[in-house]
Amino acid sequence: MVLVVLSAIVLLLSLFFSFNLIKRFYFIELEADIFGDFRNVLRVLHSYSNPYNTGISSTDVSYPPFALILFFPYLIFFVFSFISESAPYYISLIFCLLIPICVLTYLYLKFFNNKKKYVACIFLVFPFMFLFHRANILIYCYMFVMLFLAYYKSDNKIKRELSLLALAAAAAIKIYPLVFLMLLFVNGRFSDIVKTVVYFLLLFFVPFLFFQGGFNNIGYFMRNMFFFSGNVIDYSKIKWDNYSMVTVLQFVSLFFKGSINSNTIISANSILTVLFVVSVIVSSMIIKSDWKVYALLALCITAVPIISFIYTQVFFIPAFICFIKAKGKSKKDIWYFILFLIILLPLNRFIFSYNHPVVNWPIDFPWYYNNPYAPFAEGWQPFENPINTLIAVLAMALMYLTIITDSVVMFICSVRSKGFKNALISLLPLNKNNKESQINNV
Repeated sequence: MVLVVLSAIVLLLSLFFSFNLIKRFYFIELEADIFGDFRNVLRVLHSYSNPYNTGISSTDVSYPPFALILFFPYLIFFVFSFISESAPYYISLIFCLLIPICVLTYLYLKFFNNKKKYVACIFLVFPFMFLFHRANILIYCYMFVMLFLAYYKSDNKIKRELSLLALAAAAAIKIYPLVFLMLLFVNGRFSDIVKTVVYFLLLFFVPFLFFQGGFNNIGYFMRNMFFFSGNVIDYSKIKWDNYSMVTVLQFVSLFFKGSINSNTIISANSILTVLFVVSVIVSSMIIKSDWKVYALLALCITAVPIISFIYTQVFFIPAFICFIKAKGKSKKDIWYFILFLIILLPLNRFIFSYNHPVVNWPIDFPWYYNNPYAPFAEGWQPFENPINTLIAVLAMALMYLTIITDSVVMFICSVRSKGFKNALISLLPLNKNNKESQINNV
């Protein structure tokens, strides 16, 4: 009963929040780059024979070729350019967003046993609304990850194989979903890991042949990736719409030293990334709750890449779904519920809007957007500011520390009951039975 009441509250809050977000973008901030990620890539594909080497560095695409292939069918809608210059983009956009929305609706309904109120709640969480607003190709990446999570424990062999292909497809779009291979590793499915990696390599490299220049575009792709990251990240300055570990280190350095040393940030980020990934691997082998493992993997996706925008937080949604459906919750799980809400439903954004006085930092504060001399990021991401970023990052850090603490406690209990040696042996994937999924197999 408590969960039903909480879910109803979350639904109402998400409706209120999301509608206000839409109102802000579509009726107030009309200069915001609405659906820009989709339009920009489609424009390049239509205008240039080789999107990886257009001759204009700022136009060259940094998406893997498999991601670009997903745009190919929408080029046909340029036959409607006689209506208006923007008509092909908006007509194709409808289909681009409709496909993943339909697939995700089907999966969500299955996960929640056709309880539509839960489905509406999940669709209206902030990271997904932001992803929808940008129409970024990540929406397909997320769709494939959800397909993998739905079927990877299925009793049906064909569905299990398709789930591996779905994970490979997700990784061929954004690479970092490969962290979900951990779910196969902890269950000792090493042959499936090999097959997924093979699928990924084929989907990642073979599509280069669909573009002028073939495999020579691999070099251009790498160049474009470094060009993009080099123009987005400045280790000596803070970019407040970046949720990665880099931003945390920059803020800590600034707080204690009054300045940011680029070399120190790079070195510290490398060391902490290794420690972070190792802790996630070990904890994933200890923890018995699927939703906690999913949350750790979502943390990897959000914190480890040097560039991590708001929409990467959609990968917390599977963990949240598992959490809602999990049985045997205790009172302490309300803490996790609060952290999920802060990440997925950050109501603080109503209080700390982008032009709130509390974020009007001194002009020499070391952070930057398009205009490095602006006191705050007006005109770039109008819903983002330092306070909101820090709140979200703090929530993710607390979730990480709480799950890691839970895993340590579980291992200590295992040592007391089995002995240290047997406790270690029991963690090995070859000695672990497949854990019962907390999401019903579709």
